[in-house]
Amino acid sequence: MNQDLFQGLTASSCGAMEELLVYIEQTAIDSESTPIAPDEVAIVADLIIQRLVLRHPCLDQTVQEILDDLRFSKC
Repeated sequence: MNQDLFQGLTASSCGAMEELLVYIEQTAIDSESTPIAPDEVAIVADLIIQRLVLRHPCLDQTVQEILDDLRFSKC
């Protein structure tokens, strides 16, 4: 199931992830003002998702709200 989900993702459905990667690539610096290395971008993005998304205390509620908006929104 997970493999099917990942294969089904398209460039248009990954807009936020692409935006995050570009943001990290263009702005990330360490405490000594050294820019991020290209091979560190994906690692930093993964760690950001772990810290800010997957550990978020209201993740279940947020997922439900987004799903409801997607299914029932009149926009």
